[in-house]
Amino acid sequence: MQDKVAIVKCSSYSPSELYDSIKEAISLSLGKEGEEYPNSSVVNFKGKTVLLKPNILSGASPEKAITTHPEFVKQCILCIKELGAKRIIVGDSPGYQSSDYGGKKSGIMKAAIEAGGEWEDFADYIEVKNPKGLLVKSFNIASVVKKADIIVSLPKMKTHQLLYYTGGMKNLFGMIPGLQKSAFHLRFQEKKLFAKMIVDLNILLKPAFTIMDAVTAMEGNGPGSGDPKHVGVVLASSNIVALDIAAATIMGYDPKEIPTITEALESKEWFEDASSFDIVGEKIEDVKIHDFKKIKILNDITMFRSRMPSILYKVLRKAFVKKPVINHKKCIKCNNCIEICPIKAITNLPERNIVYYSKCRGCITCVRGKCPAKIVKRVQEKIIIDYKKCITCYCCHEVCPEKAITIK
Repeated sequence: MQDKVAIVKCSSYSPSELYDSIKEAISLSLGKEGEEYPNSSVVNFKGKTVLLKPNILSGASPEKAITTHPEFVKQCILCIKELGAKRIIVGDSPGYQSSDYGGKKSGIMKAAIEAGGEWEDFADYIEVKNPKGLLVKSFNIASVVKKADIIVSLPKMKTHQLLYYTGGMKNLFGMIPGLQKSAFHLRFQEKKLFAKMIVDLNILLKPAFTIMDAVTAMEGNGPGSGDPKHVGVVLASSNIVALDIAAATIMGYDPKEIPTITEALESKEWFEDASSFDIVGEKIEDVKIHDFKKIKILNDITMFRSRMPSILYKVLRKAFVKKPVINHKKCIKCNNCIEICPIKAITNLPERNIVYYSKCRGCITCVRGKCPAKIVKRVQEKIIIDYKKCITCYCCHEVCPEKAITIK
């Protein structure tokens, strides 16, 4: 029997509608339509400790569509409890905030506890060997993984500047604590390598199930600065790659253009090709969003790496790859971008004086801090990016709370 991806309509975050849609999506993905969790032995939740990993990119309010909606997390917990789970743990590790802060500000911590789940801080980690990894043979993973029998990914449907689409597989990058994620951006600077690393992480974690919040997605400058987009569906599958293929297609992407999906298919860890699963529930063509604002797919110049000197390749990469640009009028100087930058390419210029010399009287009273002509202007600190160092990982764009960083 082929794996199934269930697509179920859900028009709002009303608790009752969410519960019914999530329950139906789980049921359809595990067996025949109309049966009550018919093949739950395939993904057996009964008596198990289940780790739910929502997407908490930052402590943002639900209406911004940056995180998995807290009510979605709550209803997932209730549905999985109904399947007999003994214990449900919920947590994430944002890139620059503490997991507790992100959980509280997003409302997910409260929702999880209200539903009978436990909140876990992802600060502590353990090293786990990954012998089947194609690129990465070990990861530092949040130590909570030792407590879990089953990992369930609860992603938000969103665009992503680096990988174009972020879903089930990319969501598990949050299992790596805090700023340790930045080191992977530094280590794997090209899309293909970064995507292969994400695939290796999923090979290690072996997520048993994925339930996607696509009631309201994010389009445009995702994953943190885009705009909410109503899609009105819930997706569920025991095959995380199949779900990502279905979700990317709904957004209007060709799945083969998404680096994580391409690398997952090449690994053959999940199935042989992109058609090796069934869609149940709604048909993709009936729920596909034709005006979804996607990240533009750019030609990958990595194919030329072996055909030219490394210096020339680096020059071309700098010239053709999109770069983060700061809008100083929007910038609130929170320094999140400085903290998360893996290469330390972002710095904060101190306050300084600017003198309009064409009007200067030469009285030198400005030395004592006063200017009778008022031609000395005090300029506030300014955040700048050193593009000679920038590796275009777009981490700064992800964590900017004011949409002050755009990609151009």
